[in-house]
Amino acid sequence: MVIAAGLDTWRIDLVDVLEEINIRGYAILRSYSSVEAITSLAASVGYAKGADSIGVTTLEGNGDANWLPAHTESLILGDPVLQCFALGCVESAVGGGATCLYDSRQAAQSLADNFPEMLGVKIRYRSHAYPGQEATHPLVCTDPDYGLVLRYRSRLDTNSVVGILPTMSEDELYRTVDRAVGEALTLVHVWRPGDFLIVNNRFMIHARKPYDGRRVMVRCRYDDPNHKTIQLAASF
Repeated sequence: MVIAAGLDTWRIDLVDVLEEINIRGYAILRSYSSVEAITSLAASVGYAKGADSIGVTTLEGNGDANWLPAHTESLILGDPVLQCFALGCVESAVGGGATCLYDSRQAAQSLADNFPEMLGVKIRYRSHAYPGQEATHPLVCTDPDYGLVLRYRSRLDTNSVVGILPTMSEDELYRTVDRAVGEALTLVHVWRPGDFLIVNNRFMIHARKPYDGRRVMVRCRYDDPNHKTIQLAASF
């Protein structure tokens, strides 16, 4: 969905946007390619969905030859996970940098059907950014609104698997889950300046492709207790 950068238009169309996020798992909007315009749009979305705060971070990079691993956003917060987050593009990379979205409902069902023993696996997640803060999640869990979903981050040294399967090594576990996630690919979004992507974090997993050249993005996390740069007064 494309939305013009006028507040009146946002007020009219955001009901449909929220429905897309709930059903499809994401929505794509358009704004002006500035931190201020993207933050304003993020606040309008936050008002519409009843968020209390937004944590806004400007992410600047000059190329990265590595994938950003597939993950559920902010797993260290425990349950409930962040409901939504958004990314806005101020300056797109020379090449690469697409954001990939995966429907973890599909991946979770595949694991439950083919590897039911994985239903007992849990993973503890930590973060270098927030020392001492960690949370443990079932790999496959039941969301009250969306059914079977994954709470997952691809293998990092800040992950600790709890309950390794007797028939499967840790390496095999990650390979199996990553394969199921890859097969649940829903969207490959190639960024343009002004793009604004809102993601339902309760059942979507995301990753980022390698990229070349300078890239400036704005990340907005709704109701992140660790990061509240904007307080929202009330919903529309």
